[in-house]
Amino acid sequence: MQPNYVNNYYNNITLARNICAHGERFFNFKFNTQINILREHLALQIPFRKGMPEKGARDMFAVLLMVKYLFNDLDLFDILKTSISQSLDDLQGELHSISIEDVMDEMGYPTNWMNV
Repeated sequence: MQPNYVNNYYNNITLARNICAHGERFFNFKFNTQINILREHLALQIPFRKGMPEKGARDMFAVLLMVKYLFNDLDLFDILKTSISQSLDDLQGELHSISIEDVMDEMGYPTNWMNV
């Protein structure tokens, strides 16, 4: 991984951490800087607009992609994905005025996100 990618990832993950730590709304936050195009964008067949992926470049799904590249342990990453999936399932049971699909769309999660 190129050093400028690592810098970008750490800066964005730090910002995400700070948003969460200070109790700000994060689910629909958009980063000012987008991450580079990854093979996951192509493998998940995420649509592109103006040369950039519509999902997973400046949103919460981008955080998951960045974490995947920073983890050395794919088993640990699978545990993270399972935990996120369980949290989304729990949230779905609590939603009344919006669908879980709408929430996931705001977060930038494609429907096939577990295949990442």
